[in-house]
Amino acid sequence: MPLARPVSLLATALALAGCATSVPAVARGGPALDEEIVFADPATCRLSPASERLIGGFVRNNLDTLSEDWIRPGTVPAQLQDRLGPIAVIRNEGWLTVRTEARATLWGLPLTAIEHEIPDGGDPGGLTFEFAAPPRAVERAARARGLPARAGKDVPLTPPDALVPTISLHRIDGGGSALTCGYA
Repeated sequence: MPLARPVSLLATALALAGCATSVPAVARGGPALDEEIVFADPATCRLSPASERLIGGFVRNNLDTLSEDWIRPGTVPAQLQDRLGPIAVIRNEGWLTVRTEARATLWGLPLTAIEHEIPDGGDPGGLTFEFAAPPRAVERAARARGLPARAGKDVPLTPPDALVPTISLHRIDGGGSALTCGYA
């Protein structure tokens, strides 16, 4: 299971430099999400309040019920539907995955999905951004924006405690990369 971040934060990172080129947006990964997803504190992998609200809207919590569907898919704002697909809630043993496919760029790199993992029992969850780019390219782009990511590594963001906030960057199937803000 990927590293985790508190459910209330539902957080991590997207941002990009504009592409002034004649290559179609689809070939570059789609329109940018840099203005919508911003880190307030990249060194600790903390999103801005507006970005947290956006990603937090990917789920609808109903804490007044004890039913199986206390977390249901939320919605993608109308102005982002060209960049983000429908929201899916996938039930796994021990956690839920809230996922949206992406047709956008982050830091000039093609972004393919955003996932938020929510463990059963209210433990901290994690936020993952999947890229169609190798880990070294994602590392360069993330570090240029203040995120302490290292390709192939889990990097602690604070001194060890019961749970350690961590950023990880690893290769995924198909040669892409997953950048996760969470806990170890």
